[in-house]
Amino acid sequence: MKTIAIRLEDEISELLTLVAQLEGTSQIEQIREAISSHLERKVAGGDLTARAQEALDEVEREASAKRKAIEQLVGDVANKVGQTKPAGRRRSSEAQPAEEPGQSKARAFPIGFAPTRRQSAQ
Repeated sequence: MKTIAIRLEDEISELLTLVAQLEGTSQIEQIREAISSHLERKVAGGDLTARAQEALDEVEREASAKRKAIEQLVGDVANKVGQTKPAGRRRSSEAQPAEEPGQSKARAFPIGFAPTRRQSAQ
């Protein structure tokens, strides 16, 4: 149950108090009854149903637009990923340049990733 605070004009508040006293109820019960009657009339009138359908249609339009945008984004990303082929590892059976005698095989490191050098003891 929710608590709602309302402000009433003095005349309305006095009339509400009088009606509640005459019927042997509380102001709260009178307010609840008035709200229930009001809502029943709104629902029975049909205008609320039309507005609700319009709201549902708008939600569907927005959801459809978002769905299309997401599908396009995912498709674009998938296409870009499919266009760039990852560099595969070379197999040892592939032809590699022959080393000349006396040369050691140097390891290539990507820029910024050089092997650490050991400091010699002094």
